[in-house]
Amino acid sequence: ADKNAGSTAIVTATDPAAGMPSRVTRFILTKPLPNPWDLHGETTVDFAVRRGQTVSYRVWARSPTRSKVQWTFEQKAEPFKNVWYQEVILTPQWKAYDYSFTIPDNYAAETMAARVHAGFAPGVVEVSAPVVAVK
Repeated sequence: ADKNAGSTAIVTATDPAAGMPSRVTRFILTKPLPNPWDLHGETTVDFAVRRGQTVSYRVWARSPTRSKVQWTFEQKAEPFKNVWYQEVILTPQWKAYDYSFTIPDNYAAETMAARVHAGFAPGVVEVSAPVVAVK
């Protein structure tokens, strides 16, 4: 991937919505990338998840360029098994995105990650770190 095509920075949210974190990650993509995951953010899940558990996934995001992102819950290492994902086109206003899904297998603590893939097309995306919990 072209290392000059995208950048990531931790910034203070401008005009944050009520209840959202003040620190967000800003992704700026200036050129198309071969894969959407070539520009991404990751939060390691520090607890084990078990088959049949329901997990909640909440993230705040916006994009002045109405960019598409993909939220994922997947293994951190090979084979990078994807347990859940959702693609969405972000709005220019801050919005909370709430999801829940069922875990298909058992995974140890520190082996899973909540990720955002932001490398679909040139634009600007701002996202909070996902909050992941077992319901």
